[in-house]
Amino acid sequence: MRQNFRQFQFYFGLSLLLMKETARAKLNLNTWISLVGLTLGVASLVVSMAVVSGFEKTLKDNIISSSGDLQIIRLGGFREAPDLFFDRVRKIAPVQGGFSFARVEAVMAHQGQTQGVFLQGIQPDQVLKTLPMEKRLVEGRFDLPSETGVISSVIGKGLAQKYHLSVGSQYSLVFPLMNEIDPNIFKRKLAQFKVEGIVDLGTFEYNQRFIFLPQKSLQQLAELGTRYSGIILKIVDSDQARDVGKKLQRELGSEFRILDWRELNEVLFEAIEVERPIIFLIIFVIVIAAAFNVTISLYVNVTKKSFQISLLRALGMSLSQIRKIFSLQGLIFGMFGTAAGFLLGWIFCLGFTFLESQFGLIPGSVYKIDQIHISFRGIDLIQILLATLLICWLATLFPSRKATEISPIEGLKA
Repeated sequence: MRQNFRQFQFYFGLSLLLMKETARAKLNLNTWISLVGLTLGVASLVVSMAVVSGFEKTLKDNIISSSGDLQIIRLGGFREAPDLFFDRVRKIAPVQGGFSFARVEAVMAHQGQTQGVFLQGIQPDQVLKTLPMEKRLVEGRFDLPSETGVISSVIGKGLAQKYHLSVGSQYSLVFPLMNEIDPNIFKRKLAQFKVEGIVDLGTFEYNQRFIFLPQKSLQQLAELGTRYSGIILKIVDSDQARDVGKKLQRELGSEFRILDWRELNEVLFEAIEVERPIIFLIIFVIVIAAAFNVTISLYVNVTKKSFQISLLRALGMSLSQIRKIFSLQGLIFGMFGTAAGFLLGWIFCLGFTFLESQFGLIPGSVYKIDQIHISFRGIDLIQILLATLLICWLATLFPSRKATEISPIEGLKA
């Protein structure tokens, strides 16, 4: 019975304090400024976290889809048949698929320009069973048919743009081959290549430097015999790649080097982890500034409602209940600001996606990727919501304390 009476007192007091504003159906200028500031602060947090998370997810997806979850490399190359080595790997870890590759550095010479490139010899049918390379084709096909004199290849879109190459174009590559007797002496070997396809590998460096060709053709050109550089693996859960890699390293031995998708860009992923909380705290200052306006608004409200507060005290409402009323006002304000901020942030993200697709806002040479797919993480949204409500609640402490200091007798006289 006493609990029901206290609840009645609380809701009666809340309605009494809000009754005048409801009747007028308007808020003062300072309250609107506070709400707009809070909304912009939350929207900025939503956009910044969505861009950072999107950058991380886009980079991860691009690396995995073009380089696999794990790469196993052996110094001096593999001589063991790929099928036999895959059998060894499957006994150690769960593997969905994989393929062998041979990798050699060369120099591209075309239209008076030269550039260092990576040649990756593959078997296309095995690659397409493991990685979604067909989805990354910009032009042409991923097949690599054998032709006399001219070697078929698939090149990154960065190379195609730089050298103005298209499907059917031909270009030259120079191979530096090491002398077996004297490793300090190199001989040059020139070969002609034909573009069968252009592919977007997702990262700036890969698009600028990678060329795919049949593995047998590369082995012949580089005089590798039957040797190949390593294998690329696709596992069940990409997030477990590091743990699987450590297990493979222990079982296979130190003669093998195992790289997971994160290790290929370790510095960049570490930078994202460091920058994420820093960006959050810097932009959160906008929310804190808006919270000061909330404090001012509630303080003014306390001053204007001294009669109502005194009346509630005279009717037996406790000091803690009056504090709760003002705290609830701040939390309601925070909920409205957060909801509006989430909506505005989503609209800003749509605008960013449109501008990015039309004008290319992300320079690939700086950020490794030239397009970001916005990603909303549930944990980010929850953190923004809780942090905003906490700040709004803290903003009510001073006004609520001021409300409890009003003397009922003096307030009723006013």
